[in-house]
Amino acid sequence: MGTADQPFNPPYSLTQFPNGSSSMGIPAMGAQLTLTSAQLKALQTTAIVLFPTPSTVQIDGTVNLVLFPKRLSVEYKFVTTAYTLGNADNAFQLEYIGKAVALATVPAAGLVDQVASRFITVGPVAVGNEALTACANLGFELKLVGTTPALTLGDGTVNVSLEFSAMALT
Repeated sequence: MGTADQPFNPPYSLTQFPNGSSSMGIPAMGAQLTLTSAQLKALQTTAIVLFPTPSTVQIDGTVNLVLFPKRLSVEYKFVTTAYTLGNADNAFQLEYIGKAVALATVPAAGLVDQVASRFITVGPVAVGNEALTACANLGFELKLVGTTPALTLGDGTVNVSLEFSAMALT
């Protein structure tokens, strides 16, 4: 460590990663969002953006970014009334924005229909063999899939946490 007259300036970052947090040279990123009761009740028809579509990056030409999810965690915060589900097939589904392909799914049954707060994590999330048109330069959104109407009556909230990485394609 440095002294008052000599600051501590190591030749590396304190995380041991020269460009911040990374995993095997790929940046580790995350997004966190709290969904209100109103948002949860509308989630089947109105997707929520967890992480927006990244802009293309200019580094000697256009670089396409692919974001790939690693872990999805969902925490239900019970208030006074549990949600009523349309059916046991209702689930929170992580997708690329504008695409209907499930990247990760968390069942709503056993989570938001309970009278106590709950936590579920899904990971690692496997994404593979995707056409670039299905994933390049796209962010993530959360939907509620399954039987309509999905959620009614409840008043709790849901905290969603997504861990993901980014990779530049040339």
